[in-house]
Amino acid sequence: MRIQSFVVHLRFKSAILFASILCIVISGCTPLLNVSYKKSLPPMEGEQVLPGLSDNVTVKRDNLGIPYIEAQSMDDLIFAMGYISACDRFTQMEGFRLVSQGRLSELLGRATLEMDIYLRALNLNQVAQTLYLSASSDLRRLLNIYSDGVNAYLANVPLPTTLKLAGHQPDPWRPIDSMYVFLVLTLGLSQNLQEEINLLNVAQVVAPEKLAWLFPIYPDEPLPFEEMKKLKGINLSEAAQNIEQLGVIANLTNTLLLPAAA
Repeated sequence: MRIQSFVVHLRFKSAILFASILCIVISGCTPLLNVSYKKSLPPMEGEQVLPGLSDNVTVKRDNLGIPYIEAQSMDDLIFAMGYISACDRFTQMEGFRLVSQGRLSELLGRATLEMDIYLRALNLNQVAQTLYLSASSDLRRLLNIYSDGVNAYLANVPLPTTLKLAGHQPDPWRPIDSMYVFLVLTLGLSQNLQEEINLLNVAQVVAPEKLAWLFPIYPDEPLPFEEMKKLKGINLSEAAQNIEQLGVIANLTNTLLLPAAA
């Protein structure tokens, strides 16, 4: 499928970047490279003054770099979470945001155009809007504070090198953007879609109550007889008409999200 060109494109760009860095090293210009890349690294020690915090917040990291945040209030904790999330993963956050909106081609060019078309067909934008508007006022307030933390990082630290080299200037982080990330991660968890499709195929020729014996959950789990009873009364012949299309969607989902999550 042409969709695989995404991985090829990334590998090609990575090869060019590696070759460029190798040339710089060989030419003896490593100090220039170090200065350029060091500026994009987030500070890992010291103190920073950030508008938006009501009290001191302490961030400690263990030997694996995992952050531990100590704050005096929930608002400051969420703000710091946004800041540290951007510090550790903003390139991934921006990638998920672009993927969910069908805008990845803005970063990678025509190689991902088919993916953008597919993601726009899923209409995740409308789903994100619905999720955000249906959220409680407390949750929306926390999302606002989290966004403030992300934007505080973007305002204080240069862009990650990967985005800078691509010439990409990200928009400020909005509360709804966290919903986009949630949707992309949720879509990535649909790895058992093909199994569900196979289940529907078998259910067309085997009584639903017998499916529990053919598709147990885990060896030490009770057989899901009650779950299988839910298939009774469903017109599986109509569902079968969509099985091929669902299979295509499952394959596309795996192709799209596995490279993004790597």
